[in-house]
Amino acid sequence: MANHVLKGSERQPLKGAQSLGKADPAERLEVTVLLRHRAAHVLRDRVKQLHRVSGPSENIKREDFAQQFGADPADIQEVKKFASSHGLTVVQESPARRSIVLAGTVAQFNRAFGVDLE
Repeated sequence: MANHVLKGSERQPLKGAQSLGKADPAERLEVTVLLRHRAAHVLRDRVKQLHRVSGPSENIKREDFAQQFGADPADIQEVKKFASSHGLTVVQESPARRSIVLAGTVAQFNRAFGVDLE
């Protein structure tokens, strides 16, 4: 599986941060993966419209919001497939919050994401 850097996902260490050494490869950890909105352009337009309206606006139910703007089920399946292929466990998934929590060892995350945790 090819590695691809996601635009905007690069992070630099905080100023003054110092490495204390490599993370224990056997240590277990959990990582939350945030997925993109479904119909993000429609959501942006709705937010702009709400800013322009100077009175009561039409409310949207939580269930409808999740269905319309939550994570795409296909994206969730791709993350689950990625996790499984790298020995990571899906601990929790929430299409409404667009998040999937993955668990595994430092060594598994290092291999899966092409990083070297310290």
